[in-house]
Amino acid sequence: MKLGYILSSFPGPDRRGTEISSNVAARLDRYGTCKVPQTSTVAPRQLATYGAFTDDWKTCAVETCLKFGSGRDFARKHL
Repeated sequence: MKLGYILSSFPGPDRRGTEISSNVAARLDRYGTCKVPQTSTVAPRQLATYGAFTDDWKTCAVETCLKFGSGRDFARKHL
C-alpha cells in the first residue's frame, strides 16, 4: 500500500510538496532533520493531508494530478 500525501512548510503554508511513500513517518523525520538537501531551505514541514491507495498506479495518478494545473489549485484552495 502506498500513501500519496501533501506536505506544507511551517509556519505559513506557502510552499507545498506532493509525494508518494509507504512510510510517511520516516519521510517526515528525514525532512524534519534536514537530511534532504533539496528541501532543507523550507524546513520544517508538516503533513497537510494524505490518501492511502492499494493500487500503485492510482497513487501515481493522484500525485501527478495534485502536482499540476487544476489539482494544484484544488489543493491550494481546499487544504
